[in-house]
Amino acid sequence: MLAACVTSVGAATGFQDLADDAVAELHALVRDPQRSVAGITTGTTPPVEIVVNVARESSAAERLGTITVAALRLLDQWFGPYPATRLTVVEVPWSSAHAGASYPGLVATRQRWLAPVRDVTAERFLIAALTRQYWQRRPSDPSFVEGVVLYSAARAIHELLGGRNFATQPAFGGFVSYPIRSLQLSPNMLQLGPRLRDFEEVNHPWAAPWRAASAEPGGVAERVALALHTLERLVGWPVVQQALAELWRSEDAAIGADALERIIHVQYGIDLSWFFRVALAPDTDIDYAIEQLSTTRSAEQPGVYETVVTARRVGSMPVGGTSPSRDQPSAKTVPLSVKFADGSEALEYWDGRAASVQFAYDSRSPAVSASIDPMLVLLLDDNRENNSKRLAAPATDPTGARLALHWFIWLQDLMLSSMSLVS
Repeated sequence: MLAACVTSVGAATGFQDLADDAVAELHALVRDPQRSVAGITTGTTPPVEIVVNVARESSAAERLGTITVAALRLLDQWFGPYPATRLTVVEVPWSSAHAGASYPGLVATRQRWLAPVRDVTAERFLIAALTRQYWQRRPSDPSFVEGVVLYSAARAIHELLGGRNFATQPAFGGFVSYPIRSLQLSPNMLQLGPRLRDFEEVNHPWAAPWRAASAEPGGVAERVALALHTLERLVGWPVVQQALAELWRSEDAAIGADALERIIHVQYGIDLSWFFRVALAPDTDIDYAIEQLSTTRSAEQPGVYETVVTARRVGSMPVGGTSPSRDQPSAKTVPLSVKFADGSEALEYWDGRAASVQFAYDSRSPAVSASIDPMLVLLLDDNRENNSKRLAAPATDPTGARLALHWFIWLQDLMLSSMSLVS
């Protein structure tokens, strides 16, 4: 069954022509394959037949089939119908570099030979490969399309694995895995705050042949993904999702930042030309810092504290751009928070264009901290270490101690297991 599917894949049109030797190599990785799951349909329109091929000793067929159906349903809601009627899922050996491979109609994943139930590494590889299936068309801007895949795959992983996506530590040279239950990579999607942007299963290997373009760290594709994560925090997921869906349906071959910008402008009347110009510029240097924070008792008003906060644009590029009017909401892109000892908070918004800006407050309580972008909206900020200042010692956070204790327990178990093998 796998050979028939691979033959059809070789005749399909994707980012690259699938060479015969690559097909043969991927086929050879499945030793003594069996058609474990066949005839699964996603419930979407049109229906998709899913075939899961695993080695005979593997027990992952049902598990892979379930996550494949869930992922296709989610991606259909986001972008549109899956662009084929058949999909083959291949489980390759745990040491294979082909995990995450995605060619038209064919995806590959892997899991370690001894994998606990909480280890969802195979699911992360599979979700990343399935997301790539939707964007395998000949793009005019491969780096932009690759960035869209990196962004969409990370978000799909959070959506599908929320609450059970634990960090996994390999042991014995990667032969077995150890999920760290205290390190949750995908909190509930209803919780506020930023989520993990980069998954190893999505980004590596960054020069894989199935990619539209290189996903190397600091490269153009990674910059596009970072810009989309930032855009989602600025305008909201519904705006980004509907714009990507329209871009996916578009017959225009020019799939790139300009096309996405035009779609958002038409759909919502939001001019984001300044954002894409700044976010995707190759020489972008964005950095904001809290330069000064002081709070003193007023000499003229008893019981009143005078607080002065100075924020500085250290980088050469203003994130708010220069085209929008300063009065437009879209220009107020740099939030600044000042917290006081009584628990109150002052929240300001700055367009980020001036070299510096100063805020002054009179309050009954002294200030304890000031921070720029406290909710991590501006992911394009190159240096976040200078984004905050404190005047009071921070409360002790038990998270670090708890993670250290978990690590020591894991190390103890590893040492005991090693001793049992050599004794």
